[in-house]
Amino acid sequence: MIITGIESHDCLKYRHLALRDLPAQGVIAVSGRNESGKSTIGETVCFALFGRTFSLGDRDITKVIRWGATRASAAVEFATERGRFRVTRYLDHEGNRGAQLIDLDHPEHAMARGVEVVDAALADLIGFAYPEFVESFYLAQREMTTPQPHSQAVKAMAGVASFERVSEAIFASIPAEQDAIARAREEREAMVEALRELNIDPAQLAALEAERQPFADAVAEIDARTEGVSKAVADYPQAARGHATARATKGRWSALAWLAALIAIAGWAILGLGRFMPNDPVGPWLGANIPNWDQYLPYLLPVAGVATVLWLIAAVAANGAARRAKGFATAGAALCDEADAALGWLDQAGDGDAGNDADGEEPTGRAAYDRAGARERFAAARAMALAPDRAAVECNALFAALAEDRATFAAEVERCDAAIAEEQARLARARDIEQAAEDLQRRSNEHLARVRTRELAVDLLSGAARTVSKQFNAHIRDWVGRSLPLFTQGRYEHLQVDERLDVRVFSTEKRDFMNLDEVSSGTQRQIMLAVRLALSQELIDAAIRGPQFAFLDEPFAFFDETRMRSALEALPKLSGELRQVWVIAQTFPDDVGFARHVRCANETTELVDAAPG
Repeated sequence: MIITGIESHDCLKYRHLALRDLPAQGVIAVSGRNESGKSTIGETVCFALFGRTFSLGDRDITKVIRWGATRASAAVEFATERGRFRVTRYLDHEGNRGAQLIDLDHPEHAMARGVEVVDAALADLIGFAYPEFVESFYLAQREMTTPQPHSQAVKAMAGVASFERVSEAIFASIPAEQDAIARAREEREAMVEALRELNIDPAQLAALEAERQPFADAVAEIDARTEGVSKAVADYPQAARGHATARATKGRWSALAWLAALIAIAGWAILGLGRFMPNDPVGPWLGANIPNWDQYLPYLLPVAGVATVLWLIAAVAANGAARRAKGFATAGAALCDEADAALGWLDQAGDGDAGNDADGEEPTGRAAYDRAGARERFAAARAMALAPDRAAVECNALFAALAEDRATFAAEVERCDAAIAEEQARLARARDIEQAAEDLQRRSNEHLARVRTRELAVDLLSGAARTVSKQFNAHIRDWVGRSLPLFTQGRYEHLQVDERLDVRVFSTEKRDFMNLDEVSSGTQRQIMLAVRLALSQELIDAAIRGPQFAFLDEPFAFFDETRMRSALEALPKLSGELRQVWVIAQTFPDDVGFARHVRCANETTELVDAAPG
């Protein structure tokens, strides 16, 4: 960045300041007596670039406005490798600010407007901000001291500021990770305690299910027996009616068959005697006892035939009715068998522990129910001798006994189901706790891994920062080592620069390195000037990589004329990038030439187009 023009209105000492067509290379001298406005030029540049000065912060910035005015403005035109630009700042007595950045090659449109927008755009354009500026290129009127290595500006110039910012951000995130680990540990310990309180027995669920199974089997068996008896008794009334009808039909057909058989036998016998045994005494007996017997003989053959046929029909019908009666009787047998099986269950349950009460007494249903008598009564159903209504009564009594047993076993099933459900809930709770504990352990491990990663990153960044800092100090030492002989006419050629940027110079007289307080004030300022310019060069190399200006306000205090002349002659030779150097002093040696010499006077508040020196 090379300054090509400065202009201000009502800023500090000057009502109007205008320096135009400034040389891009060489020393620009600014001279004048005390209170003549020399430092105002540097502070105007500082205000135009950054909206503040070295001596005035944000709280007192309105003091920039010249006494009696209500508004101040300052502008700096400058050139970089990216073009020519103009930055302008405005300020009124109420503290209202404005800023504008213009590309002078395209002035019709502002690049940026507003203080914050201009600040960001300008920092990107010139490569540095206010802290770096006042620690390098701008030497305000103050006691020249060793730069502070822990200042952000020096860290930025050394290239370690970014390392420290990242390291601090990473380090600041570690406590949160550690807190997360502690919380996870506490939660996990609470879960372990909860698991301990649950006191899970892995075999308990299987034991409960095994305890439940006999009761469930008993309920299923009772339901099956009840269903069998219910179906049998439902079929029994219709079967009983069918059986009775079939037996009555069989009786009628059987009687008819016997009658027809007698007629057929008698008819065929008489016909046989008359035809084949004419001498049999039966024939004469029939003729003597039955008048006109002979005239009936022709009719005996059809009668005997019809009787025979009728006998056959009746016999077949009677046999069919008997088969139907037998078929209907199976319903009675089924009822008897189902009832006998149910009664057998009651007998078996009554003999076992499952069917007993806690005091050893039989259940009420079995005590009130006569199983032996019921078995005899149901046995009548096998012969279909049990009346349907009586069968219903017997079945209802049997159902009542079965239902009472079923209620007992169902209650046990419900008790076991409740215990199983509770145990399953406990197991599910235990699984959830174990899963949550595993998740917490996994998260804790992840947090721990992040802590270790961050600690490693901090260590690596610290190591990198130390390496960069050592390289920076070495560069400062080398640069100061090259420039200091030019300032001191070769008296001090060797020096040491430690990590704190403390400088020690080698004295040929003492043949040892000396601290700064062991040399004269003029030599101290020569050394500090060399260090300041070395920092400027480092900033150029690190962030700018192009031509740059420097503004040195009273750098030669305590310099005698010889030292001042040596310094002025050395400044243009120090760096190929540090091309434009502003130097403020009350007076300069007459025989030293400058690229521009600006002379300030106490009597004027206007400085316009200072003539070349």
